[in-house]
Amino acid sequence: MLLALTLLLAPLAPPPAAAPPPLPPQALTLACTGDGERRQRASSPFADPDAAFSGEAALELDGKGSARVRLPEVLIPRLHGGAKDGWWPVRDLQATKAEVRGAVRFNPFDQAHLIVDLGLMIITIDDNLGRFVGRCQPLDPPP
Repeated sequence: MLLALTLLLAPLAPPPAAAPPPLPPQALTLACTGDGERRQRASSPFADPDAAFSGEAALELDGKGSARVRLPEVLIPRLHGGAKDGWWPVRDLQATKAEVRGAVRFNPFDQAHLIVDLGLMIITIDDNLGRFVGRCQPLDPPP
């Protein structure tokens, strides 16, 4: 009886609220400086301990749904491809008013994940080789 009543009333109930769609990214260019730590592979007997580094990163959103990023060289694996003039395309781009998320694929085995908190203006880049956290400043977009 309860099942029959539920089936009868189900079409009358409002549909569950869907999550709001991500906002299209606005044109934005960020220059970021910060520090990171390079992870060493434990499999090598000659591996140095994890090494701290300072570096720079940059992110450009074109306002049309795509982005590109410059990464600290320490985070780029030796075997890589896909960069153009040092800029890597950002895949799986998700942009809201609060943050930007995406990934950079270096090769079939390695990729980096990035998150930019637009309120705090902090970028975090994490991959197999290490982690970088930097404070960002907005710049004028390129012409």
